[in-house]
Amino acid sequence: MQVTEQYQAWLRDYYRAIDAVETDTFMAMFTEDARMVFANADPIEGRDGIREALTGLRASVGGWRHILHGTWQLEDDLIAFECEVVYTRLDGKEVTVRGGCFFAFAADGRCREQRIHVDTTPVFAA
Repeated sequence: MQVTEQYQAWLRDYYRAIDAVETDTFMAMFTEDARMVFANADPIEGRDGIREALTGLRASVGGWRHILHGTWQLEDDLIAFECEVVYTRLDGKEVTVRGGCFFAFAADGRCREQRIHVDTTPVFAA
């Protein structure tokens, strides 16, 4: 199923804000009780927990940028996509990893659950 323009715009806005580290902007895109699962880590519950986790991850690297590829709308409120994330390590080296993500949305258009499937091991390898 083709992704609606509403969700395409949401993804563009979300990743623009993530890459620009506009924390308040992207956090407002989550419901208060949102849930995030990053790779094989324990689930992160609630907007405050997500903010803390993303702030901690961002502090461990020099920067990042997301390049979205294929996007699919699986249900009315569920989208999936593939992407590359180009991480700039603290030593200045860039490392690109491929991954995928699922977003489930609440009726108000905000994200209620995000599942990120990526292996960041190369980013933190010596």
